[in-house]
Amino acid sequence: MLEFAALVPVEGEAVLRRMRPGIELLRASLHELNSPYAGVLDAVRRVLPPASVQELELARRIALSGPPQEQVGLEPFAPPEVMPAAEAAT
Repeated sequence: MLEFAALVPVEGEAVLRRMRPGIELLRASLHELNSPYAGVLDAVRRVLPPASVQELELARRIALSGPPQEQVGLEPFAPPEVMPAAEAAT
């Protein structure tokens, strides 16, 4: 996302603004872990407009409820009960 934002600043900033709650949550988590990567998110935060109360509240709700449901999934694969046994494949 950051490379995209650097290459196309207007569209890139729009994407980063939409991802703001997640960015804030990740930034806080990295600081909590004393990660050296926290500074990267601090820099991103400095170039974006200040987070709104709604964005910060959404970040808090995500932190409390956990990550959203998987939206990509493994749709082309069958459930384990109908998959051939690993031994049969060898």
